[in-house]
Amino acid sequence: MIQPRIGLTTIVVKKDKNEPLSFDFLENDAKYLYQIIITDTDGIVNLLENRDCDLVLIEANLIESHISLLQDLSTHYSDQPIIFFTSKKRETHYLHFMMENKCSYFLLDHDTPQSIQKTIWCALDHARIFELENFVKQLRGTEQSFKKVVEHSADGVIIFNEKDDIILMNQTAEQFLGQTHQEIRSKPFIFLSDQTQPFIHESFTKTGHKMHLHIHSVPIEWGGKNCLMYVMHDITDRIQFEQQKDDFMNTVSHELRNPISIVQEGIAQVTEGLHGPISEMQEKMLALSLDASKQLQKIVDDLLDLAKLESSNIRIKRHEFDFSQLVEKTAESFKAIAARKNLDIKVECTNNVLFYGDPDRIAQVLNNLVGNSLKFTEQGFIKLSLHEDNHHIQCWVEDSGRGMTEQDISRLFNKFEQFGSKQHADVKGTGLGLTISKNLVNLHGGEILVESIVNEKTIFKLVFPRLSIIELIVQEIQAEIKVCAQRNDTFSMIVWKEDASRTIVPKTTIENTLRGSCDKVFFHQDNVIIVLPSTPKVGAQALFSRFQDMNIGSTMANLQSKIFSYPDDEDLFKNFDKTSIIKIL
Repeated sequence: MIQPRIGLTTIVVKKDKNEPLSFDFLENDAKYLYQIIITDTDGIVNLLENRDCDLVLIEANLIESHISLLQDLSTHYSDQPIIFFTSKKRETHYLHFMMENKCSYFLLDHDTPQSIQKTIWCALDHARIFELENFVKQLRGTEQSFKKVVEHSADGVIIFNEKDDIILMNQTAEQFLGQTHQEIRSKPFIFLSDQTQPFIHESFTKTGHKMHLHIHSVPIEWGGKNCLMYVMHDITDRIQFEQQKDDFMNTVSHELRNPISIVQEGIAQVTEGLHGPISEMQEKMLALSLDASKQLQKIVDDLLDLAKLESSNIRIKRHEFDFSQLVEKTAESFKAIAARKNLDIKVECTNNVLFYGDPDRIAQVLNNLVGNSLKFTEQGFIKLSLHEDNHHIQCWVEDSGRGMTEQDISRLFNKFEQFGSKQHADVKGTGLGLTISKNLVNLHGGEILVESIVNEKTIFKLVFPRLSIIELIVQEIQAEIKVCAQRNDTFSMIVWKEDASRTIVPKTTIENTLRGSCDKVFFHQDNVIIVLPSTPKVGAQALFSRFQDMNIGSTMANLQSKIFSYPDDEDLFKNFDKTSIIKIL
């Protein structure tokens, strides 16, 4: 039986609305029946204000007026699926706008009808997630009517009571998870009890088909008791499309790296006179070219960093370091540049502030903040401060520069937003540094706060929680659980107790033996705890065997370790907290 096509109200925006419609492929779409309204760029905003619309297709090249239109639409109609058609010649704009998220999707003029249809489906699918979340929040009614809605829903729905028993699971959820209600005896591990934010999970149907599920939870009342409902939406097509976008971005960025390096090396050799003498003017032009290539290198590096952060492919490499030394080093590295602008760099630090984090990534954040201060400060000072109390470590970067308005601050951490106000357009940047900095600080469990007064000062405040070793271990394990649940990955943990009379394996030996760049070791009293991302239990056992081989003849050879692995030890990691780690130790 042929399924009827779903009707969609579709606005097609053309440069000249009297031109013949060129979207013939819409007539052959097996899934949707498009009810088309044709307008021009002047009429689109008025149409959206006065009637409901499912989809907007804009057929135009990326000229300045259309860029402005696109920005207006993305600001005022952020939940509206918008697809922009452009020419192959504009692929650099394609990359820019995909990164800036100024529209739902882009299509190029050489795309096939099949890929165009798939893109439209993905855009509509993406918009439906937000509609579904709003629907779940608003949906209240009798249990019977609610149950009928759930049973006929195209999305998977599971409801758990306070004991984590399933009290309702529709057929769609069974298909998505590849298990029936009866086969799932206890709460599946992917549904973490403290998972309050939407997340993405990879699943396999009974036929082996791989699916990507967007899962959203909401507390509800069922039978007079508090329950938790999870709604699962199939976003497999959208994930594949976004993977293609990420691959495109990574490919472009990686392919730019080699030619940039070659250009920089060539300029350096000519400047140094390795290929013959050069004039003063030639040296000056080569210096300008080298500076431009370094700026391009920074853009490429920022694009790659952002792509990794947005796809959760960055695992920070934490270890204990002296935060105060890092602040001093950062200030020292900028002193020469500040001196050329007659600016004073001040440092106010509490000494020996030990922090457990990734010093390279924290240094990247500080360099971004101090670099921005140098750009927007013409006179006065830049001050780096570091203080700690029982609960927090705070690092401030303050300047006496141009400052920002409240409107500037509200957009400060958006991708490709230029730092500062429009009247200071002489200062250019990639618009990615602050976005990356915020993500890196968040990965450390901290936050960035901003205070600013126009033409007076700006203060960026980095606030990190001060955690005990136990709290650090719990935070690390919880982060690994979240990453592994999203990626279908694994991790292991080794625990053993050192000999009370002497250290069986020196700390430096343990750290040097760890081979993974993100492997971590903690020392709590006489316990050694090693966390091994992307390592199965057999790999953890092999690592512990290496420690035993180093200490043949000592008590280490007979020492028994405790090795736990995700997802093998599901019961341990289901609700991992301070009580869990204390029980293990």
